[in-house]
Amino acid sequence: MLVRHPDGQPDLLCPTAWCDVCGEEMTGHDQDGYSDVYAYVSPDPRDEANKDFYEGRGPVPCYLVHGGRCYESMRDKNGHTLPHMPSDFLIVHLAQNMGKGTSEEDWLELHRWVTSMNM
Repeated sequence: MLVRHPDGQPDLLCPTAWCDVCGEEMTGHDQDGYSDVYAYVSPDPRDEANKDFYEGRGPVPCYLVHGGRCYESMRDKNGHTLPHMPSDFLIVHLAQNMGKGTSEEDWLELHRWVTSMNM
């Protein structure tokens, strides 16, 4: 993810996501009729070195990719289906896990606050 204004200057109000496979900006348009997704690769559960991952203590590398050809290329490259969710869900899960957006009123307030900043 980049935080860059369309004019090229760093700007925290303009975060932009780029596909980890093709390198193109993720604009919300479907690719091959599929929505953008975020996905991760599960490490081998039999390997003791991956214990922290399965106990929720280790970081999980997350990929943002277009949901069509880009996602399929990751699946083929890794030899198995990657756990994934629509990218639309990412911000919702992040907000709720950070104690924000737990009710409809919270989401309305967050929307008002963010849109007032993006004048």
